[in-house]
Amino acid sequence: MGFLWSFKILPFLLLLESLVDPGFVLDHEIFEEEYDATNDGKRPKNGKYCEHCRIFVNRKTGHCWTCNHCVSRFDHHCGIMGKCVGATNAVVFYSFVVLANIIYMGMVVLTFYHYVFAS
Repeated sequence: MGFLWSFKILPFLLLLESLVDPGFVLDHEIFEEEYDATNDGKRPKNGKYCEHCRIFVNRKTGHCWTCNHCVSRFDHHCGIMGKCVGATNAVVFYSFVVLANIIYMGMVVLTFYHYVFAS
């Protein structure tokens, strides 16, 4: 019975992941770190400059070449979902991946049981 509930949760996670912003870093956001005094207070101490977006970002921020945006804690751009996986949607994405693998393994076990024991 619990295996059937996973089929209902999987589309919900897929929809939720597609609606959640991955954590795009916008150019009007304020960098919340201390600023380095050697660069007239314009460059963050623990930051880096993205030459494509032309903004200072946190060190954990990565640039997505597909979306052409900087994403906080950028992991990868998912072609199936059509968006980046970053700081705000990583938990939902990995929950989707784990649940999809559990469903797949459950189907393999049920198929094996059907052919070996039910025949």
